[in-house]
Amino acid sequence: DDKAATSVRASDEEGKVAVLLMQARVARTGINWRDAVPYFDKALAIDPANAVATLGRTELFIQAGLPRTALSVLERAVELSPRSISLLRVYAAQLRAFGRDTEADEVDARWYALRSDDAAFAAKQLDRAVARRDKKGAERWIARLGRTEPDLVFAESAAARAHRSLGDKIKARRALESALEIAPEDQGTLRALADLAGEDADRDLQLRYLRRVLTLFPQDKAVRTYVEYLSPSKPREDEALAFDKAKLLELAKRPHGKDKTRVLRSLTVTTVFPNGLASRFYQVAYQPLTDEAAAEARQYLTQYEGSKQSIELRAARVYRTDGSVAEAVESGESAAHNPAMAMYTSVRAFAVTFPRVSPGDVVEIRYRIDDVASRNEVADSFYDIEFLQARSTSLSSALVVIAPKNRPLTTFVHNLPGVKQTVTEQGDQRTYRFVAENVAGLSVEPNMPPDGELLGQVHLSTFKSWDDLAKWYYGLARDQLDVDDEVRKSAKEVAATAKDDASKVRAVYKLATELRYVALELGIEGIKPRRCALTMARGWGDCKDKATVIVTLLRELGIPANLVLVRTQMRGDLPKGSPPSLSAFDHAIAYVPSLDLFLDGTAEGSGSRELPEMDRDAVALVVSETGGKLVRLPNAPAGASPHVRKIDVGFAQDGSATFSFETTVAGVNAAAWRSRYHAEGTRRDRAARDLGTFFGTVEVAKDGVTVRDAEDIEKPIRITVKGRAPAAARREGDGISIP
Repeated sequence: DDKAATSVRASDEEGKVAVLLMQARVARTGINWRDAVPYFDKALAIDPANAVATLGRTELFIQAGLPRTALSVLERAVELSPRSISLLRVYAAQLRAFGRDTEADEVDARWYALRSDDAAFAAKQLDRAVARRDKKGAERWIARLGRTEPDLVFAESAAARAHRSLGDKIKARRALESALEIAPEDQGTLRALADLAGEDADRDLQLRYLRRVLTLFPQDKAVRTYVEYLSPSKPREDEALAFDKAKLLELAKRPHGKDKTRVLRSLTVTTVFPNGLASRFYQVAYQPLTDEAAAEARQYLTQYEGSKQSIELRAARVYRTDGSVAEAVESGESAAHNPAMAMYTSVRAFAVTFPRVSPGDVVEIRYRIDDVASRNEVADSFYDIEFLQARSTSLSSALVVIAPKNRPLTTFVHNLPGVKQTVTEQGDQRTYRFVAENVAGLSVEPNMPPDGELLGQVHLSTFKSWDDLAKWYYGLARDQLDVDDEVRKSAKEVAATAKDDASKVRAVYKLATELRYVALELGIEGIKPRRCALTMARGWGDCKDKATVIVTLLRELGIPANLVLVRTQMRGDLPKGSPPSLSAFDHAIAYVPSLDLFLDGTAEGSGSRELPEMDRDAVALVVSETGGKLVRLPNAPAGASPHVRKIDVGFAQDGSATFSFETTVAGVNAAAWRSRYHAEGTRRDRAARDLGTFFGTVEVAKDGVTVRDAEDIEKPIRITVKGRAPAAARREGDGISIP
C-alpha cells in the first residue's frame, strides 16, 4: 500500500483516492476494523461525493452501534449525489431499519426509476403487492419481473407463488409448468407442482411429481418419507427383511457356550441409488449371558457422518425372559471429536440407552442411516466394508445390497468360509445377498492384529480398478497443489540453502513436520487436502495437508513427487483381492520417485528416511495423473533402529552408587525419545523415572541430563544422565550384592 501511495503523482487526485480506498479495504479486514476510518476520511476530503468511501464510513458507523450517525452521513451524501443508485439503495434500507417505510418506498422509487432492470426489487415489490392483496399491482410486477429477470425459472416460480397466494391456482400451475419446460429437473418446481396437486386432492398427480423428484434426487429423505406417508400400502422393502420378535426369541432359546454375549441377528440392508448415494437399514439383536454383559448391554453405540447423513431410530426394545417388553428410555448423539489427537470431525456418535437388562434378555435395535447430501462427491461411486463377524458368536449375520443394474458392484469376501452368496435380478435392480450362520466370535489375544484384518468382512465397490480410484483422487487433489507467492518464496529459501535434491527433500520434509498437526475432517475435507498455500499460512494441517505441502514444494523445486494413500498398521493388512475403495485407507503421505523415498509429514521427530511404525510394511496407493500403483511401504530391518546403552557405575561400601548412563537411539524409536526429552524442564524427572528400573531410587543432579541432536531429526538422539543411586546395592556382611 505504501509503495502504491508514493507512486501516485501529486496532481493525480483520482489515483490518491483509489490508493486510500485500497488501504481502507485492507485495514477493514484486519484485526481492528477502526483503522480504516482515517483512510475513508482522507478519501472524502479529496472527493466528498465518493460513493465507495461514503458507504465504507456508513458501514463502520453501523458496526460501531451508531446507526443514526450512519443515516445522517447517507442523507448528506444523497444530497451531493442524488443519482447514485448504490447510495440510494443503502439509504432506503437504513430508513426502513428505523421504521420509516413510506420514505424508504419513495427513495426506492427514485433509484428504480434510474435502474428499472433490477429484478430483485421487482420481486420484492411483487411480494408487497401480494401482501396487500393487490391483484392488479401483482400482475404489473409479474410482467416487469418476467422482462428483467434473466433466470426465467425464478421469474415463473415467483409468479406462481404470487398467483397461488392470491387464490388463482390455474395461473399458478401454468407458471410452474412453464418453469418446468425450461428446467425439467428443477426440484423446487416439481415440489411446488406436487403441493398444488395435493391442494386439489389429486393424490395420483401429487405422487407422480414426488416420485419424479425421487428419481432425480433419490437421497431426498423428506420427500421419500412423504411418499411413504401418502402411499403406506406396504412396509419398506429393506425393513421387511428384519426378523420379527418370534424369530428372535426362537434364536435366543438355542444353547450357548462360554460367551458373555452373543449376537442373535445382525442385518444390514443397503439400497444404492444411481448416483452412488445410499440408504441403509440395520437390525441388531443381542443377548447378554452374564451379569457383567447385561450391564454393558444397557447402551448401544453407533456412528454416522453428520455432514451428509441422517440417522433415524426405528425401534429399540428389550424382550425380557418373563415375557414383558421394555422400550429404550433414552437416545441421543454427540460429536466424535478427539481433542487429545487434535482431531475434529463431522462424524457423530449415536447412543441408545435401555432400562434394566438381565442375563438372558434379548435387546433389539432397528435404525436407518440415509445419505442426505445434495450430491455424491466421490464421482457418483459407492464403496463400503461390512463386517459379518463380531467378538462374540453371531447366530445369524446377513448383508443385502440392492443396486441398479447399470452400476455393477465388485464384491469380495474375507475370512468368511461358510458365507452363502446369491445374486438376483428384478427389473432394473440387482440384489446381492451374503448370509452367514453360526459365525464364531473372534477371541482376544495379546499382540493380535487389528480387527480390520481378522474379522469376517464383505467389501463392495463400483470402482473398476485401483487406477480409476487413483485418477479420481488425483483430480480431486490436483487444484490443491497450486502455488502462490509465499509458497514460491519458501521454495526459493529451501533452494538457497540446499545443494542437491536429497538435501532439498530433507529441508521440505522438516518444514512439513514442523507444521502443527490439527485434523479438521468436516465433510469432503475428510478426504480432500487443503491447498498448500493455506496450510502454510495457517501453520497447521492434517496428514493429507502435510503431504500436499511436501508434494507442492518439491514440484516447485523441480523434484517430481506424488501423493500416497496409506492403510496404516492400525487398520491391519489389506486382504488380498480387495476391490478398490477409499474405505481401505486412513492416512496420506508423499513419495519421491527419484530417491524412492516415502515421506510422512506427521512423523514429528522422525528422520526423512525413518517411516513411523504405523507406516512400515503398510499397503499404500501411489496417486498420479496417469493412474495409481498399489505398493507395500518399506519395512527397514531391526538393525536400522539400534538402541545403544553404555552404563558406568561406581559402588560405595554403603550400597550407594554413582553412575553415568549414555543412550543413543536411532530409527523407528528415535521420535518417541525426542518427544519425551524435548522439554528441558521435565528432563530430570523423566530421567529419574526411566533409570529407576536399573537402580531403584535415583538422584539426578541439576545439570545431570545432557541431550544432543534432539532438534536434528536426521541424526540419532543421544542422552547422557549422571547421578547417584542411594540404594543401588545391599550390604551383606563385609560386601555388597547387586539385585
